[in-house]
Order: sequence, then structure tokens, then C-alpha cells
Amino acid sequence: MTPTTPATKRDTQPPTQVENQTPPEASYPESSPPEEIANKAEWSIVQTFTGKESKTTPPFHISGTEWRITWRASVQRPEYAVFEIIVYQQDRLGIITKRISYSESSPGDTVYIYEGGRGYYLKVIAANLSNWTITTEGYSVAVKGKCQG
Repeated sequence: MTPTTPATKRDTQPPTQVENQTPPEASYPESSPPEEIANKAEWSIVQTFTGKESKTTPPFHISGTEWRITWRASVQRPEYAVFEIIVYQQDRLGIITKRISYSESSPGDTVYIYEGGRGYYLKVIAANLSNWTITTEGYSVAVKGKCQG
């Protein structure tokens, strides 16, 4: 008969109660995990501009690194309409960031710009329009709550 090694206490004992416990269910508003509560990104209006004719807008600030321009032009005779938006950085005069042009096939659109952290202004070139509207929106993380772990 060969000697056997006795089993250690750790191998023969059932798991302790601490090892068997499952954490209690966390309670978050609307069943959102903590990272969604603390880091919910959303679009917010920075500025809205309206008009019928050409103009240069006052400067506005984009704090994040992504923003969008939603525009709409109302025209009576699309074949004669002119509508263009030129986006400039406020601190770099004459350098075009983006150029957006009207097309007869679409009276409006949303255009995304992937830079920010500075001031901008728009030069709007418009002719033969009933009116136009431009809304700028920034995409930023809104800290809604803080979850401690």
C-alpha cells in the first residue's frame, strides 16, 4: 500500500459564504449602467441663424471636437436659387473650414464637422430665396450623475 497525501483543508472544505455571495443588484435610474449616467453625450444647440439674404454671422464657440450644421432653404424657383455656407475659424481669418452648397435636389441637410475647441463664424451667400435657417449644434458629454464604486 502506498501512502497517500492527505487532502488539504482548502481542497476538502466547501466554499465559504463570502465566495458564494452574489453582489446585490445595483439600482440606477432607468436601469442605466453607471458609465451611461456619468458619460452621456448629447447634441445641444449652440446658435441658430435666419435670414433671406447674404450675411456674415457673429462668432460662436464650439467647445467639443464634433459639431454639426443643419440648414434649410425655402425657395420658390430652385433653378434660380443660390445658397452657400462657408465656415471659418474665428482666429484664422480667410481659412475655410467647410463649404456647404445648396442643391436643387434637397432643400436642406445636416453636415458634420470633426474639429472644435475654438470660435467660428459663417458667411452665408443667398439669393432668390424666401428664407433660410441654419442651426449649429455641439456634441458634448453631459455629466448627469456620479456613480461611486
